[in-house]
Amino acid sequence: MTNVLNDFKDAGLASSLGDNEWTFKNDDGSMKFKTTAEAADKLNTSVSNVELAMSKLEEHGFEFDGIEKSRENFFENYKNSLDQIKDVYDSMEGGAKRIVLKN
Repeated sequence: MTNVLNDFKDAGLASSLGDNEWTFKNDDGSMKFKTTAEAADKLNTSVSNVELAMSKLEEHGFEFDGIEKSRENFFENYKNSLDQIKDVYDSMEGGAKRIVLKN
């Protein structure tokens, strides 16, 4: 756990308060990062790895209130995009364009 916290600290995503206390907030109370994608970029890792690390830290009492989990949004956005493509396809009349799109 200490290695993960130090990685977050080195990336500017956490601060050590001493005595094994850590914060993920700036001095003004705002979070040091807003999304797991932002954290992943700063840590040079995947969103999945960041979300896994955060879930393990949460098991030890750390809180990430207000942090948007990018992976959840990614799948929702992906599904919405597929639904929109299907709607366009369904609205097309028969013909060569629809056949080409289908294949």
